[in-house]
Amino acid sequence: MAAMAFTPALLALLALGGDPAPEPDPDYPGLPGKMTGGCPSTFMGTLCVEDVDQLQAQFAVIGVPWDAGTSARPGARFGPKAVRARWPWGQQGAAALDGYYDFDTGRTLLQGVTVVDVGDVLILPSDFQPNFDRITATIRKVRARGAVPIVIGGDHSITYPVLRGFDGLGGKLHVVHFDAHLDFSDGTKETRLSHAHAMRRASELPFVSGITNIGVRGLGSAEDLAEGRKRKVFDAVPAVQAMTMGMKKAVAAVPKAERYYVTIDVDVLDPSVAPGTGTPVPGGLSYLQLREALRELAARGGVVGFDVVEYAPAYDHSELTATVVESLIAGFAGDLALAAGRRP
Repeated sequence: MAAMAFTPALLALLALGGDPAPEPDPDYPGLPGKMTGGCPSTFMGTLCVEDVDQLQAQFAVIGVPWDAGTSARPGARFGPKAVRARWPWGQQGAAALDGYYDFDTGRTLLQGVTVVDVGDVLILPSDFQPNFDRITATIRKVRARGAVPIVIGGDHSITYPVLRGFDGLGGKLHVVHFDAHLDFSDGTKETRLSHAHAMRRASELPFVSGITNIGVRGLGSAEDLAEGRKRKVFDAVPAVQAMTMGMKKAVAAVPKAERYYVTIDVDVLDPSVAPGTGTPVPGGLSYLQLREALRELAARGGVVGFDVVEYAPAYDHSELTATVVESLIAGFAGDLALAAGRRP
């Protein structure tokens, strides 16, 4: 029997259990396969747009099922699928609704706003740089179509390639980082792209003006925070301080900027609220506190995209964390749409 040649297409077939990967995207000839992998299910029953080049929407949900950057318990690769599975009524149910009434604020969210799901970025096992390049390319394509990217991870290492997709903005953006951890380790020569390094790599992007963490807590090293403050690229409002002063004042610590990108690690929440994560830390924010902080950010204007990462359904129970992630995404997207509608 002749030896089998393991081509990129065959490797994709073996990894994904489906048809061989298609020819490379002509816009990104160095990347094997297409950008996204279709929509077996969609976020809250939104319409699926498999061809990003045909995208016409205000918001686009993008799944990134990647957790090879995890240093502890894996499983965040299953986050996008689990969040989408929360919606039981299919696309017909979603089409019958024109927005959602938010009983917490007395406002109707997402009324007349187009939100679509473009499926998952095509991820191949252990293929770090090509996977990251596909993530970046997908974000660029979504932005080129005029939509605000909403990214569901995946571990926190994906935020760096997502942010790369915001090059060409014509100005700076500030990253607001909700997380129980700083993720600002520089790493070593061999390991610089894990979820522990995401904010350090983000700070090195020329268009990132700075990063503000809200929610860090627990035990760790102060060296990374001291380094970030010394370089004037990273600062933090610890969880206890944020909860004591209130979310409005905590968000006021974020420097004024023309544009913001918001990244939300679910472990910023107390594990009693969001147990489904690989690195839980006791004593986090409540769901309502995080929602208040996001409303404050939305009211500033200029938020160009956001992600929710580190949801690992294997550690969840009763789909509690999936429900939290779904509600955070819908609520924040609604806040952003309302804020944009108030602006000329």
